[in-house]
Amino acid sequence: MGELVDRDEEQLRLLSLFHYITAGVTAVFGSFPIIHIAVGLMFLLMPEAAPSLPTGKSGGLPREFGLFFVAIGGLFVLGGWTLAALHYLTGRYLKQRRNYWFCMIVSGLSSLLCMFANAIVGIATIVVLSRDSVRGLFQQTASSGVTGDGETAG
Repeated sequence: MGELVDRDEEQLRLLSLFHYITAGVTAVFGSFPIIHIAVGLMFLLMPEAAPSLPTGKSGGLPREFGLFFVAIGGLFVLGGWTLAALHYLTGRYLKQRRNYWFCMIVSGLSSLLCMFANAIVGIATIVVLSRDSVRGLFQQTASSGVTGDGETAG
């Protein structure tokens, strides 16, 4: 039984690390649409710099075009950073053996988003968390009030 618990703890430690790495990579890639925000702001603040429409009208592109760039870019950045924060929290909770269902839901969400690294980490987390022995580690931590780091919760 002790070997099984040691294996579970090692797998949770590795999954925690992988969630931290995935959080960092997701935050970096989630920042790429900032370019779209910058282009949209350029269209809004300097409309004379925008290319003109092929219809022959002067004055460049309509303001809504710049707003569209800013809104879509902002949504993608917000989504990427939110997913990165969720991965960070999942890594932290796995390390502390807390918030079992939060970890399961974020892992399921990661698996559904179909990003290769996120999907692999999400599926692996679901597989490990589905074992009764791992669920017991989370319940043991919740009942004792001690986190996986040896600190008292709360």
